[in-house]
Amino acid sequence: MIGIINLLKPAGPTSHDVVNWLRHQLGIRQIGHLGTLDPGAAGVLPVCVGPATRLAEYMSGWSKKYRVEMLLGLETDSQDLFGKSLRIFSNCQVTEEQIRGVLNQMLGVHEQVPPMVSAVKHQGKRLYELAREGKTVARESRTIMIQELKVCGMPTIEPGPRVLFEVNVSKGTYIRTLCAEVGDQLGCGGCMAFLIRTRCGPFAIEEAWTLEEIKTAVQQGDTSFLLSPKLGLTDWPVWTVKSEALTQLLNGASLGAEHFIRSESLDVPPGTMGCLQLPEGELLAVGQVAESASGQWYCQPKKVLVSGNVLR
Repeated sequence: MIGIINLLKPAGPTSHDVVNWLRHQLGIRQIGHLGTLDPGAAGVLPVCVGPATRLAEYMSGWSKKYRVEMLLGLETDSQDLFGKSLRIFSNCQVTEEQIRGVLNQMLGVHEQVPPMVSAVKHQGKRLYELAREGKTVARESRTIMIQELKVCGMPTIEPGPRVLFEVNVSKGTYIRTLCAEVGDQLGCGGCMAFLIRTRCGPFAIEEAWTLEEIKTAVQQGDTSFLLSPKLGLTDWPVWTVKSEALTQLLNGASLGAEHFIRSESLDVPPGTMGCLQLPEGELLAVGQVAESASGQWYCQPKKVLVSGNVLR
């Protein structure tokens, strides 16, 4: 079993809880998610199954898109509504123009310090574990990028204004922290009230599978929720291997241009990564193009995903 599941994580369970549930449903241990979602958050959680987990390192840099509800006038220790209230601003008087102005200032590249209630490790221990012990430690800032931010609405509800917006961000961005930063800039405090991830890399919420849909499909012997790992590498070239070169490939040996159908597709800069597939389209491995001392092109397999059984 190999593939990627575009999973619609519900609010409540942790991302690890969902992985354990899938391991039980599919009867396979080799499963891992791409991009942690907080327990209270819902949305797209891509999950690698089987040998596809070996490709996770190539998919870790995906940008992500969220729909967010930010509450102004309240600060919490977790920067969302699940934490302990630290300060309530009873007279949160900010205008729509001020809010939009601060949100626009957040666009682009800047430094962000991860929250204490997060899965980031400090000296081998998760920050949220330290937070539960009542400890606060210094955290290094991260360079993040807010690529796009669109305000969708500003309903005024007690205890303070709520702002609905959509945001497209780089890897490692904490939306909770973004909300807290906006509140700080406005001088009235802020936290995240609701979060749903609508896109993670090439995977969108419109095509995501719920846990119930996956459970029903498994009971019916349907594995259509398992997508080709190539969908997680959509910006990579795809090279088709000739059948006579399969044994060489599966043994991890380098392949020359003569081992590929349409070898002209290998005419790319040295160092280019690509997907190696069967003529029928099954992904066999990922490899990297290189150039020999004599100027000959070849492809070195980096991750072989199938066993010799494919030859039978």
